[in-house]
Amino acid sequence: MKLPQDIPPEVVAFLQQVGYLDEDRLKPGDTAPTMNLRHLADGVPITIGGPGLDRPIVLILASYT
Repeated sequence: MKLPQDIPPEVVAFLQQVGYLDEDRLKPGDTAPTMNLRHLADGVPITIGGPGLDRPIVLILASYT
């Protein structure tokens, strides 16, 4: 991944450490991996993603406190 030249070296090191710069990340158009989650309201397990998905998925991550 090409980064702007003005990013401080310590920020680049952090991005490498957390895996943000790994080349094996998903790219636009890639098939979403299968994810097993639990519904927040009732705890029922749900599976999203994977091959054969027939509609887009939007996954919103937020604080729940």
